[in-house]
Parts: sequence; C-alpha cells; structure tokens
Amino acid sequence: MRRGAEWFADTSPLNVQVRAKMQLKYNILQQLDGTSPTAEEIGRQMITFGRRMNLAETFARIDAIEPADVQRVAEAIIWDQEVAFAALGPSLKTVGDMNHLRRGTYWNRL
Repeated sequence: MRRGAEWFADTSPLNVQVRAKMQLKYNILQQLDGTSPTAEEIGRQMITFGRRMNLAETFARIDAIEPADVQRVAEAIIWDQEVAFAALGPSLKTVGDMNHLRRGTYWNRL
C-alpha cells in the first residue's frame, strides 16, 4: 500500500509538470553546449521573437506554462489533425492503417 501511495505521489500532475519543466530547461542548456548550437538557437529566437531572449526570460516563460496551456495547444495542434509519418524497413505490414491512426487523433481528446 505504501509503495502505491509513493508511486501516486510521484506521478501526481504537479510532480509530472515540475519534472517536465525541469527536463525542458535541462535540454535547452544541453543544446547550448558549443558555438554552432548557440548560433542556431539565436537564429530561431530572432525568427520567432525578433530578438534574442536570455536564459532567465526563457526559463520564466517555461515556468509560466500551466496545464490549461498544454491542453489548449494539444487541442489546436494534435487532436483531430491529419497524420503524417514515414516508415522504412522490411516489416511495413505492421505499421497500421492511416485511417485508424487518423481516427485516433479524434477519439483521444483530453
């Protein structure tokens, strides 16, 4: 019983949200290890925001993300959208039907 309670506490929505934000920040820092990745990041920010954001502002924006924001973006971008993917290899028979995959984006709403 105790193990179940520990697992549930560890996978509560708040803990999952905090862990996801920490992982995103870590990945951003890992990607900035070198001059080429840093230049790519500056380019992405210039195209997206028209300016370069410092890490403090980037991390503040990450910390400001709420579960409702994630749900709103998922509904707009993921759910009920066309599916595109590529497959390569000898066992393409196991990939599945595109119509089945497309139906999955409609039924898996949050």
